Amino acid sequence: MVAAAPAGWNGTLMRRTLPVAVVLLAALAGGAGGFAVAAATGLRGNETATAVLIMGGALVGVAVAGFGIILSMEERCRRLLDCGLPAEATILRVRRTGAALHAPGHAARPFVSVDLEAHVPAYDPIRTHATMALHESEADRLVPGARIPIRYDPAHPARVALDLAR
Repeated sequence: MVAAAPAGWNGTLMRRTLPVAVVLLAALAGGAGGFAVAAATGLRGNETATAVLIMGGALVGVAVAGFGIILSMEERCRRLLDCGLPAEATILRVRRTGAALHAPGHAARPFVSVDLEAHVPAYDPIRTHATMALHESEADRLVPGARIPIRYDPAHPARVALDLAR
């Protein structure tokens, strides 16, 4: 799951404009790649246009699919934080994914993957994980052995979101 946006930051504009910008850049990169392939292989005329369209379309498809997955994860997390039931979890392991969230006007927030043991009422402890963009202020709370608040889906208790605002 992806954590909520930084406090005081309205991510609506970012969610609407960034995917469009990335798709346009992917189309331009694909077009440039198509021209490079056409030039390197000696293609001319309609063959060049076909190479440009194929490469541009492929990169646009990858960009759209990637943003769809990220936005879907973000929406699931928001839904859990809004509607999920409260519980606690024990952190088993924290590791950086290598990716980061870059929001305009804010410091980059590294993504971390957190392995948890969720303590959900009426269930034995459930091993699960969550992925989130980490605020520097939250780093000291995410250590192995720490107990943290979570929200879980009662229909699927292994689906959790870290509720660090609580």
